[in-house]
Amino acid sequence: MEVAQQITQLSYANTNNLVKELCAIGIVQEITGNKRNRAFTYGPYLSIFNER
Repeated sequence: MEVAQQITQLSYANTNNLVKELCAIGIVQEITGNKRNRAFTYGPYLSIFNER
């Protein structure tokens, strides 16, 4: 979340809400299963590498 917070310049709470919303609409997926130090993936970006 720290990287997203640095990029967006939002508070932790607002960054967390933004990431939750991105997950809810299917843009990003959480891949660690952790409550802290989570990592996310952006499927459309990764699919570029699977096309070749």
